[in-house]
Amino acid sequence: MPQGQTKADLVHNLKEAIRSEKITGSFYKYIAEHVENGYIKKTFNRFAQEEATKHKDLLQERLTGLTGETYEPDLTKMDVPLKENGFSLSSAAKAAKESEVSAIEFYKLARDQDDPEYKQMYDDIIKDEKQHSLYLQQDKLFEEEKQLFKDSLGVKLFALFTAGSA
Repeated sequence: MPQGQTKADLVHNLKEAIRSEKITGSFYKYIAEHVENGYIKKTFNRFAQEEATKHKDLLQERLTGLTGETYEPDLTKMDVPLKENGFSLSSAAKAAKESEVSAIEFYKLARDQDDPEYKQMYDDIIKDEKQHSLYLQQDKLFEEEKQLFKDSLGVKLFALFTAGSA
């Protein structure tokens, strides 16, 4: 472990990253469930799987190897009704894009602070996060599709979920 980084710091950061990936995966799944456009639905379902399963599992494997424990974040506040905080798909994309940019920065830092043998794991996650961010930067796509929500959801709620997360 690099100098200045304690095991407790790394464990804390891994748990926050697992929590953040699960939250973002849930958010993407919610978006996918509330758009009618098949391409956007498929893309957000893929993003949800990558965040809540692929990335979470990689981070969990690292945590388990480090501590012998597993971690399942409590996301009971995700049960808050999203319909009360309406906004468009373009607003959802903006919130998600900001989350992806933060995640990229977090994983770059984590890569540099963890053992070098885990560099590739972080690089793989960073690559996925960059792909998500690039997709989310297609503002024109979201402007055209923002009327396709069946229900509304809240950027304030998403911000609440990710507050204090990696």
